[in-house]
Amino acid sequence: MSTPSGNGKIFTDRISWALSYLFNAGLLAKTKRGVYRISSLGEQMLKTPDQINPYIAEQMAKRREAVEDADPVADPLKAAE
Repeated sequence: MSTPSGNGKIFTDRISWALSYLFNAGLLAKTKRGVYRISSLGEQMLKTPDQINPYIAEQMAKRREAVEDADPVADPLKAAE
């Protein structure tokens, strides 16, 4: 099954996004292009799997804030101030 735009497979796209979020939250490490390994933090988080999604959401919010603080153009409302 392809995405509505026809640019790729839904399964592959979702795996790519999952890897991206897990890497950006520090739960995965990239050993080389296309190869990932679970980080020590990722291993710790597996002990409390119900906390993984909230942790990722928190890390992504922090990342988003850091980007917006560094680049006002990233947030058009701040750029207008």
